[in-house]
Amino acid sequence: MERNVNGKLTIPSDLLANNNNNNQRSIVLGFDGLNFDIVQDLVKEGKLNNFSRLIEQGSFGIVDCPPPTNSIAGWTSFRTGTNTGKHGVYNYETFVEKDYRFVATDNKMCGAKSIWDILSRNDKRSIVLNIIGTYPPTSIKGAQICGRPIREDGGSYTHPPELAKELERINYRAPFPRKYKNEDEYYEGIDCVCEIADHFLQESTSWDFLALVLIEPDAFQHVFADDCEKIKNLYLKLDSVIGKFLKHCDSRTTLIVCSDHGIAKVDNAFYIERWLCKNGYLKLLPYKEQRKEIKWEKWNDKNKNGLLKFILFKLFKDYIHTVYYCGVGALAPKKIKDWVKGKERELGLDPVDWRKSIIFRSKRDGSTSNNTGFRINKNCVNIRHTKAEYERIINQINEKLIEFREEYTNKKIVKNVLKDSDIYHGNMINRLPDVIVQVDDNYYCAPYSSNNEDLKYGPVTEKFAEVKRFHTREGSFFALGPCIKKGQKVNCNIVDIAPTVLYILGVQIPSYIDGKVIDQAIESQYLNQNPVEVETTHDDGVLLDEDDCNFKDAKQLDQSIRDELIRLGYE
Repeated sequence: MERNVNGKLTIPSDLLANNNNNNQRSIVLGFDGLNFDIVQDLVKEGKLNNFSRLIEQGSFGIVDCPPPTNSIAGWTSFRTGTNTGKHGVYNYETFVEKDYRFVATDNKMCGAKSIWDILSRNDKRSIVLNIIGTYPPTSIKGAQICGRPIREDGGSYTHPPELAKELERINYRAPFPRKYKNEDEYYEGIDCVCEIADHFLQESTSWDFLALVLIEPDAFQHVFADDCEKIKNLYLKLDSVIGKFLKHCDSRTTLIVCSDHGIAKVDNAFYIERWLCKNGYLKLLPYKEQRKEIKWEKWNDKNKNGLLKFILFKLFKDYIHTVYYCGVGALAPKKIKDWVKGKERELGLDPVDWRKSIIFRSKRDGSTSNNTGFRINKNCVNIRHTKAEYERIINQINEKLIEFREEYTNKKIVKNVLKDSDIYHGNMINRLPDVIVQVDDNYYCAPYSSNNEDLKYGPVTEKFAEVKRFHTREGSFFALGPCIKKGQKVNCNIVDIAPTVLYILGVQIPSYIDGKVIDQAIESQYLNQNPVEVETTHDDGVLLDEDDCNFKDAKQLDQSIRDELIRLGYE
């Protein structure tokens, strides 16, 4: 794999030019899916020297990451300091109400400014590397290399654009979708991003803020879920990464290490679509109607031109799919099953009758966690579209789900069913699900199948033959710096990190930000001498409205990105 950085990165002289307003600095090191309990256990064993230093000489604790506990939503809450109802980034796909479709989420759909945009407005310079959901990049004072997902045909992924050519010259592989083959390649991916950060830090001392996210820890823990030795080695690797950044920390630099969510073992699945189907909320199309949904254009996009392609399309549409799901599928070899499922994914085949179904969700919603969101179908012909009717449906589903009992143990597994307004608030709340379902910690909300029989007759709950790992609300937080308390345990929210960084850098906090300065982690004397200042006259355009987001040019997820999300568990 060509991922090792070769040569020295030449940074344009004006990119991080000398800056007089450069008293305090901050580094935020993001580890996707960092598990606080694993860190604590290994620290007690004396394995993680740098994590131990952060705990002994700084502040630490659990950071709450509210639903949805996926990476693109979590890191967007981190970088904006706002809840999902304000920034509007709920998942890797965004639902377009007017067109009734899902499109790939990108940075243009985010309803709130990032911390580096606020810093730029205050003449602070930032280095932003590999943060999920930041593509396409914004124009900031400093440099930015976007994180995934990135369209390979969508233009530059850096600011300034010429930085991309310089990265290519030193053999840096852009964060496009990739498939890791073994443990070492995950470590190579970590080293590659860290080397780029090291280039920036060595090249210039004139920076105020550096933020970097490593996505490999999350993917690694999904793939090697039950291999405790490899998981331990991963955390040893992350500890060494912290050591590298500590070398760049001086008497005016604060280091923050955090995660967008936690990750824990789980061995049970809750197939909510099956529950909805069996309770009449989800209606299925007959096989004949499903075949009508297979469009030639979709096949044409995925296959080379030629007569064979046309014959295969006709065979699949008119014969193979029908015969397979009329009973033959159960007897088919695994290769045939995989082929049929692959074609269904390519063609967008869906067994659900959306005109008659009362509720729906994105396939990737909840597929890596114990919470999921549903929308009430505003195009459904079976309901009256009034606020009172929506309330009735939500309350009815709430009562039924709370009373649902697992088939084998007869225990209740749904902890809560919440309305969107119970969790979120803001201009973008209409983009989010109407209902949030939270299930027991030992279950995850499995994605639905594209098989009618599976949805009709499959079990609602299932115990896995092997242990898997899925996302939790409990992320990790560590801080070390000149104004940080020593040995202080704190509890905070992911939206608190952005205002805390702004405070440390001496920047007024915009009043629209939901997060609060983590004052438990700040020395009392420092707080008294430097009171928190809120900016009450911020630009009204800092927050976008739903109508400000242009979806005309929005596209579906690239197949390469879809495949990567499936590998990461977002099926």
